[in-house]
Amino acid sequence: MKKAVKSSKQAKTRRKNPIGPVNAFTRIISQNPKTKLSPTQYYPKICKSAFIGPSSSVTGNVSIRDNVFLAQNVSISGDLGGPVLVDSDVSLSIGVVLFGEEKNMDGPEPYTIYIGKKSVLSHGAIINGTSYIGSRVVVGSQTTIFYSTIGDGCFISAGATIRNVTIAPNRFIPHGATVSTQAEADALEEVTQEYVDRYRVLYSTFRQLYKGYAAMYAKKTRSNK
Repeated sequence: MKKAVKSSKQAKTRRKNPIGPVNAFTRIISQNPKTKLSPTQYYPKICKSAFIGPSSSVTGNVSIRDNVFLAQNVSISGDLGGPVLVDSDVSLSIGVVLFGEEKNMDGPEPYTIYIGKKSVLSHGAIINGTSYIGSRVVVGSQTTIFYSTIGDGCFISAGATIRNVTIAPNRFIPHGATVSTQAEADALEEVTQEYVDRYRVLYSTFRQLYKGYAAMYAKKTRSNK
């Protein structure tokens, strides 16, 4: 009789559990290896309020500040010198890659990649090499930025390629555009109100995800103790 009761309880427990593999919330946060380009080993500096999503990796000379949201499969690499600096309230969507190289840019703080406050990088965006992304910038999905400076408030649509240029603040980069000369960068039009409103929606959406995921995994962590 006791066995039957126990078996019934186990069945109820199984029904409550999700079907399929359990998300183990795996992630890699590690120091960089010693190389000629990066002879010093650095461990990432990550604020406690940041959320590092499942299967994401943060390596080497990287600083992640308050309330940053990394979704699944984000890769931030500071193992070629760095540092890579992700400022407060930034959101990096699924599959974003930040790959810093050894050359540092001058500024209030040295960096090889800097992502400014309240910027949103959509899924699959890649920032490669020494680059500066200002505050409140949208980098669209599958966009690639090489060795460039992007001013505050720019809106970069999906699938763009930006290489070796400086883009003034509040400029709009169309879907699929290639901006690879300074003349092309200087000819860009200003962001319209439509895209200012889109930024606000995107920023608000990712802030909701940040709060939701942070709360969900905090509960999982407590339940596993």
